[in-house]
Amino acid sequence: MKLLNNRKIFLIAGLVVVLFGMLFLGIFGLNKTVDYKDSYEIKVSVDQNVKNSSEVLSSAAEKYFSDNGIKLVGFGTQKIEGGESFIYKAKSIDGIDAVALKNYVQAALDEKAEATGIVASAEVYKTSVSSDSGVFKSILAICIAAVVIMVLAMFIVKFAGAFTVIFNSVIAALIFVSLVAIVRVPAQPFFYFALAIAVLFSAVLSFTSVYKYRREIKADSKADLVKISDETTKMSLKLICVLLCAAVLFTLVAAIFGSVYFIFAGLLTVIALISASCVSLIGSPFFFNALRKK
Repeated sequence: MKLLNNRKIFLIAGLVVVLFGMLFLGIFGLNKTVDYKDSYEIKVSVDQNVKNSSEVLSSAAEKYFSDNGIKLVGFGTQKIEGGESFIYKAKSIDGIDAVALKNYVQAALDEKAEATGIVASAEVYKTSVSSDSGVFKSILAICIAAVVIMVLAMFIVKFAGAFTVIFNSVIAALIFVSLVAIVRVPAQPFFYFALAIAVLFSAVLSFTSVYKYRREIKADSKADLVKISDETTKMSLKLICVLLCAAVLFTLVAAIFGSVYFIFAGLLTVIALISASCVSLIGSPFFFNALRKK
């Protein structure tokens, strides 16, 4: 693999990603298409996804919202058995009546749908941020774990190893934010949770790598860091592949059976793992090699 020998290529690629990411972030910001704050959800569904039923349903619902002055802040779709649901988010439901909405979209289906016997339904309910406290606690726990790893690195792998862990964690966070800004994955409310995962996973991978580097070099001062880093990379790739496959599988299952919100969570987790993995595998030998010479 010779990652250390090709460090310039990877460093330039990482710099380009960060520059473009910061550019996208400055111009467009993060994609907050789906608003998960205290708000309301309006779900309209059809029991049969045939012909043009879904298109008629969504067009009729959006016209109903427009006619009643409802301002939407988010939108998503969800497959259901035999049909499809359209989920709209709004900060207020003044002017919305679930029965009136159902009758409105049903009339549109009866008139315009290319198939008969299609039944529409409509629900209006309030979403809560009660789960935010759980998310915050999870993020806090992950961040504390990352800090503990960095502190341990100070004592176990000394200066070069500790700062390698810190640098990699910071860069992994930058790469993660940049990729999310570029690919436009909806960021809320899982953005900070995934960011914490990127920092923690980068810290763990970096720590295990520099620990092996230091142990091998301590045993043999003439040991080839390039060879050691390649061996460490091969070991780390097994764990990375397992975690990435799990995250991708979760995303695929969510896309088929679950909510669109879980798809966003899965995608952000995949980006977090990729960011942490790339930075740790490439940055660990580079920073460690540079700092141990100081």
